[in-house]
Amino acid sequence: MSFLKPHKVAAALGVTTSALRMRRFRGSETIDYIVNNKGRVMYDAKSLEDHINSFSSPPRVGKSIPGVTTSDAFDKPKRSHATLTTDHRYMHSIGKINERRIKQKAKTIEQEIVEDRENQEYLKAQVREARLKKHNTIRKENDYIRWVHQNEMTPNWKPIHAAPKAKKRFSYY
Repeated sequence: MSFLKPHKVAAALGVTTSALRMRRFRGSETIDYIVNNKGRVMYDAKSLEDHINSFSSPPRVGKSIPGVTTSDAFDKPKRSHATLTTDHRYMHSIGKINERRIKQKAKTIEQEIVEDRENQEYLKAQVREARLKKHNTIRKENDYIRWVHQNEMTPNWKPIHAAPKAKKRFSYY
């Protein structure tokens, strides 16, 4: 009878040694094990092999018959709406709805194209007006610079000639 250490069993099962320990703790361990006089756990190699083989698939008994295992419904090629419009059954079931959806989609695409064209023309007109305004006005110094009030900006540096503070104040936050 041969025994294996828990880390080898864990590697064979694809779990951690902690998972094995929890299995033992819960009482759900299906692999035989013993605890030696030092308190170390050792797993039975034959029991581990039987446990691993219990999950393998059974051998195939016979050959598969192609006509039985495959469905003809899945092998049919998909046909488009345009080719199915002559089919009476299709047009009286879902064909009408598909026709309506196709027409609605074409209509919305056409509306979006018209709206984009109008939007482009509007933007071009705005650019033309802006150019005309710029050429007609005389630029002044205030177009390039502006006055900054002394309270709007504060420097992030300390003046060189400032007197040092006598008492240092600590901030605890």
